[in-house]
Amino acid sequence: MLDYIILGTSHDWQDTSHIMPYLQSITDRYAIRLIAEEHPLDCHSAAFNRSVHLHIPYLQIDMFDDEKVKVGISQEQSRRPRFERRGEALVCYRLSRSDEIREDFWLQKVEASVSSGRVLLICGFHHANFLVEKIAARGCHVTEEIFFPPELSQGVEIRALSPAELDEYCKEHSGSSR
Repeated sequence: MLDYIILGTSHDWQDTSHIMPYLQSITDRYAIRLIAEEHPLDCHSAAFNRSVHLHIPYLQIDMFDDEKVKVGISQEQSRRPRFERRGEALVCYRLSRSDEIREDFWLQKVEASVSSGRVLLICGFHHANFLVEKIAARGCHVTEEIFFPPELSQGVEIRALSPAELDEYCKEHSGSSR
């Protein structure tokens, strides 16, 4: 059976030296069999470097552009709103359809790579809680859910947008989405 440690972070922090103590602490505390990471495809990450140091496999789990096109989520993903600050709160947008597809893809990719043991899965913090639910529904276990920086576990509002709501958001905020 697979057992997961979920590390939710901001992609802005993912390749900084600040995340290294968290990665070291997790890999020192747990017998990690695989590090799986949602990460841009064009460079090695801090987690990749940690896996090399530990002599354990690393798996980049995010979809390639052609895979996003194949399953029909490329356009929706390219229009994802950026995070917004509203007073003290950080507002993050979840794309209900395409993020579901991506998260299922990530778990399928992990399951195709390893059938048992502990996996450190690193992803955008707004995916973490949803992955915990998906993992449990698949009959697997989550030992710990960690956020880096820790503030990402509180004071963050996650708003889900359907494809129609994303269209409306983009109309209302023309020029402010990517």
